[in-house]
Amino acid sequence: KVPKLYFAHSTAVHQYNCVTNTLKKNGFLQLGLSKKEENIAGRWTLLWGGHLKPEQLRTFKPSQCTNHFPSSWQLGRKDLLWRNIARLRRKYPRDFDITPPSFILPEDVKAWEMERDANPKTLWILKPIGSSCGRGIRVLTKDSTVTAKKPAVIQRYVHQPLLLNGYKFDLRVYVVVTSLDPLKVYLNADGLVRIATQKYSTSSKSLSVRTMHLTNYSVNKHSEKYVKNMGATGGSSPDAKRTLAGAEDEESEEEGSAFGEDAGQDDTTASKWDFSELRAHLIKEGHDWGKLWSGIEDVVVKTMIAAEPAMASVWHRGTPLDPRTGAPLQSCFEVYGFDIMIDDKLKAWLLEVNVSPSLSSSSPLDKRIKTKLIADTLTLVGLKAMDHRQLSKDMRAERQNRLLGIEKGPSVAKSRNANAVQSIRTVSEFSEADWELIMDTHDEYMRRGNLERVFPLADSVDYYSEFFQTLRYSNTVLAKWLSLGGPKVFEVAAGTREPGAAPRKV
Repeated sequence: KVPKLYFAHSTAVHQYNCVTNTLKKNGFLQLGLSKKEENIAGRWTLLWGGHLKPEQLRTFKPSQCTNHFPSSWQLGRKDLLWRNIARLRRKYPRDFDITPPSFILPEDVKAWEMERDANPKTLWILKPIGSSCGRGIRVLTKDSTVTAKKPAVIQRYVHQPLLLNGYKFDLRVYVVVTSLDPLKVYLNADGLVRIATQKYSTSSKSLSVRTMHLTNYSVNKHSEKYVKNMGATGGSSPDAKRTLAGAEDEESEEEGSAFGEDAGQDDTTASKWDFSELRAHLIKEGHDWGKLWSGIEDVVVKTMIAAEPAMASVWHRGTPLDPRTGAPLQSCFEVYGFDIMIDDKLKAWLLEVNVSPSLSSSSPLDKRIKTKLIADTLTLVGLKAMDHRQLSKDMRAERQNRLLGIEKGPSVAKSRNANAVQSIRTVSEFSEADWELIMDTHDEYMRRGNLERVFPLADSVDYYSEFFQTLRYSNTVLAKWLSLGGPKVFEVAAGTREPGAAPRKV
């Protein structure tokens, strides 16, 4: 009998249709979850909820997972994000020039005032460390004063952004991380272009115009010039119609606004684009889309490497090692919303990272992008059916036997250290545990759908490896495998029935 698949949804977070509908239409049954049961590992395979503590992760069965890593606020809080990037920026100033210089209040207020006085023409933007939807944000000049009472970040303003028909825009880039050890990062091929509804100016009189300097959906949806995209295939759909400012929609959190392709049709063109429309527009304008996209990939990977030490440390405390691979059990995955600004030289700048990006749909375009994102993410993760009763029985028996000294806990199948793996010359030297890790990674990659893996990759893994604070065994195994051919080792050699390289038979 095939076990049924269950998911549970925490009452602590908003329930999005694109999540629950995708799961239900693919055979998952939803379990009711009371507040007392929210952090107890039951018969579900997936728990969609908030951020759990390491001790709560330790109650998970091997086939269970949740949609957040503990301590992902190392990315989501603006002050912690800057601290993590600044640590590597001091060591690699050119490589980690990926986000505008920032100052953390209240401790850096004097340093910012000195920088402001030394560069009187520079604009700055003040952001509360944990807010969203544009709340509390304001543009600062040389004459601005700030109070250092509440925690905030002052970030140098990207004052020469690339414009679309005179309007400022940024990108909501969706990133999926399936593991921190080894680090595995995927980039969704589609996302949202979010454009302000007032033409851009740096005039001192315009600095308080939020619909000019902020691209947040929650800010621009109230503008008379905001137009909802009613088509499911792009911003220039003939089905696009104006929505009344403040009209009711499904959107409850920050989201993107964008602007139509024809600057002379402000009143009739939809106000949101996807990446394919942006690419077509920029290519038409003579810009190098490949250069821009490569820059975005670089920013995403380096941001994850910057936060990896702190995030992996907390994750390790709650996740035992998989005896098959020697790596932590894959109990977590996460979808991030990277907000990225492009300047007039096509350089990508990270503005912030949302660890719980809105998955609501204010238009058919949102619904298409976000539903495909969730479907591809859940396929990538590879949720597995389990017989929860038998698994619970086996786990209780194992714990009881260990307490009685009858048997020890499962031994981790790791036969050497990371330095020894670096000296491997052929794939035949990988251990059985190494092959388990490699096969898990390759199987995941084959399920990627519209997601593209940006780390690890054969042509860049050596470059990025230099930036890791800790040389991790699992990262080293995958880097070595990629350098020796990666997926090509599984191709069947001519005249044979087996691939050119395969795990050793035991």
